Amino acid sequence: MEIEEIAFGWLPIFCCLALMAWSIQLTRNKIKIWKVFFTVLIFIALAFSALILIAILRGAWPTLIPYIVIGFVAIILTIQQSLTSFSDRRSIQSGDGQ
Repeated sequence: MEIEEIAFGWLPIFCCLALMAWSIQLTRNKIKIWKVFFTVLIFIALAFSALILIAILRGAWPTLIPYIVIGFVAIILTIQQSLTSFSDRRSIQSGDGQ
């Protein structure tokens, strides 16, 4: 296993798995439609990226698309995190959190 294979193949695949787990964890607390929408969008995008990365590891011609998708997913996940924390703060202040 070469360092390029680890850096450009396996590490992004593990990042995909970590981002999927983070998104699912954010959705688990209180299930709302926008949380489910973000989670499904993130899951589809990361599955697409992981499939391309696996194809690259098997010898396909390399492309930047999976790395760009992972970057966009990180932005979407940051938005999901901020909306979740804003929603939680709002429900605590209004007394709906209990």
